[in-house]
Amino acid sequence: RTCGLGITFLTTINSSSQDSVPNTRSLGDSASNPRSLGDSAPNPRSLGDSAPNPRSLGDSAPNPRSLGDSAPNPRSLGDSASNPRSLGDSASNPRSLGDSVPNPRSLGDNSAPNPRSLGDSAPNPRSLGDSAPNPRSLGDSAPNPRSLGDSASNPRSLGDSASNPRSLGDSASNPRSRGDSASNPRSLGDSAFNPRSRGDSAPNPRSRGDSAPNPRSRGDSAPNPRSWGDSAPNPRSLGDSASNPRSWGDSASNPRSLGDSASNPRSWGDSAPNPRSWGDSASNPRSLGDSASNPRSLGDSASNPRSWGDSAPNPRSRGDSAPNPRSLGDSASNPRSRGDSAPNPRSRGSMMAYDRPTSYTSFILIPPQFTGRSPWHGNYWGDHSEPPHTLKII
Repeated sequence: RTCGLGITFLTTINSSSQDSVPNTRSLGDSASNPRSLGDSAPNPRSLGDSAPNPRSLGDSAPNPRSLGDSAPNPRSLGDSASNPRSLGDSASNPRSLGDSVPNPRSLGDNSAPNPRSLGDSAPNPRSLGDSAPNPRSLGDSAPNPRSLGDSASNPRSLGDSASNPRSLGDSASNPRSRGDSASNPRSLGDSAFNPRSRGDSAPNPRSRGDSAPNPRSRGDSAPNPRSWGDSAPNPRSLGDSASNPRSWGDSASNPRSLGDSASNPRSWGDSAPNPRSWGDSASNPRSLGDSASNPRSLGDSASNPRSWGDSAPNPRSRGDSAPNPRSLGDSASNPRSRGDSAPNPRSRGSMMAYDRPTSYTSFILIPPQFTGRSPWHGNYWGDHSEPPHTLKII
């Protein structure tokens, strides 16, 4: 076994505390910040509503990227008549989705001459309303050929009229009815004698109800083998009974329960001894809560290694604490913070400058060249077994 040599260089640099350094990754709203997403006018990446800001998403008229409702704004999504990209309801706006009559792209329900209207006007060819002479109407008028209503003489009606051949209603004499009439062969209702009924009647073999003797029922009856209810002796029940093997409830003794019981191995609750719980208990290994001792917790506890909170000593925290290496907050000394603090190089905040410290020390570590565990590589202070591939500058 051989061992390489680790060399550490120590460099101390002094500088004035009055020097200002702009934060190039900040997403704040400062004018001189080139990556700011704010609403300042001279900021080229601002998403605000200032007029001279070329990337603003506001509603100012001279702003070319504004999504507002100003008339001279070419990217506005408002309802101004002279705005060519407006999605409003102005009559003279060619891209308007409103209900104005002369608007060719209107999706409203107002007048007949609007060819793209989805309203219920009779002479409107694209109307989805319930007017009789409208050929694309989805309403319930009898002479409307595309109506989905419940009129008997409407051939495309999905209503419940007996003489309507495409009706999906509950009339007994309607052959396409999906209602609950006993004599209707396509009925999806809950009648006992209806062979295609999906109701909850016991003698109905296709019923999806909750009756016990119904073999296709998805109810909560115990002797029903296809029931999705919460009865204990029902083998397909999705309820919360303890003795139900397919229950998704919160009972402790139910092995498929998704509840919060501690002794339930498939529970998604927040109980501590539950191994699949997503709660916030400390002793729960699959908990996604905020307990410190919970290794899978996504909370904000400091000692929790998988916490996504804002605690400082938590290595997986995405909070705003300064010493937390995975924090996404706004602390200045946090290298992965996405906050708005000035000295934070990954900050998306609104500060554009910060003061350099009076002095700082730069450590350059050349790791030993041997295969083994090293605390200076991997995910910050990880303990991976592969050798390091890059220098660590801290």
